[in-house]
Amino acid sequence: MGHAVVEKALLDAATKRADKLRAKGKRVDFDELLRMEPDSGTTNIRNTASAHWKRWLGVESRCLVPFTSFSEFNREAGGYIWFARD
Repeated sequence: MGHAVVEKALLDAATKRADKLRAKGKRVDFDELLRMEPDSGTTNIRNTASAHWKRWLGVESRCLVPFTSFSEFNREAGGYIWFARD
């Protein structure tokens, strides 16, 4: 796995975990550790070309999420903009 295409948050978390294991004298397969690192980060796809989303873009990862309202942060508007069904 190319480390350059991995999201920084995942890389940082795996590095921290690897450092702790190495401090205990354990061998580390960093690529395997990185692959297993849970992704608790972004919940909103803003850039589907980002390496962060590549593993989640397949049909098997799609779902339908019912909603009645949602918000998006908009810096120009000075904060969150809420959208809701009438």
